[in-house]
Amino acid sequence: MTRLRWAVVHRLTEITVNHAEAAWQLRYSKPVAPTLVVLLFAVPYTEQGLLRFALRADARTWHQSDRVADAAAVLQEMAGIVHRGWRQHDVPFDVRAALTNQPDEQWTDEDWRRRPAFVGVALSTLDTSEYGPWNRAQGRARFGDDVPSEVLAQFTDGGRLRIIRHAARQYHRIERQASMSLHPDRQPPALPWESTPALNRIWPTDPTAYSWHFLGELARTVYWGWRAWR
Repeated sequence: MTRLRWAVVHRLTEITVNHAEAAWQLRYSKPVAPTLVVLLFAVPYTEQGLLRFALRADARTWHQSDRVADAAAVLQEMAGIVHRGWRQHDVPFDVRAALTNQPDEQWTDEDWRRRPAFVGVALSTLDTSEYGPWNRAQGRARFGDDVPSEVLAQFTDGGRLRIIRHAARQYHRIERQASMSLHPDRQPPALPWESTPALNRIWPTDPTAYSWHFLGELARTVYWGWRAWR
């Protein structure tokens, strides 16, 4: 599972970097919302007799509007959509179609025959706890690489991950925090990371508290119906 977690780290870092740079490039012509949500799936396969997992990540992006300005409210609304979808018995509910608009290009028909597992949900946001809201951060940025972003990820096994992409004043440093271990057995980690069990004990006064809460609710709600649906 450590390999899969590092695959998640790499993919979410790529997604949030692209999110930040797209928001900068399109800020005048077609503004991108500071909120982006990702559903994470693991496709099982065997390699040299060993069980492995291939990561698939489907994203949901929005254009800038007041409706998606509050990340926690967006996550809460998505959890409600999924809850209502699983409860309808007369019409099949496709959670990926309902929640995402950018499916992973690596999905194949063979993946579905292997019965992929839903493993978590992530939020990429430009309203960062360290640099402030996007509408202020873009006024200080000088170019796309100077836009900070942050990722919060909730796994179905209870683990949490936080990735912070710092702005130019910190040399675009990527900070990785995880409540679970990212150390592969008998191997050094792929990249520096910080063990942060406190991610599972976020206080209500933390600026990310409500986002974490509704990330957890969305992850539980998708997971609750995914196994039965697949």
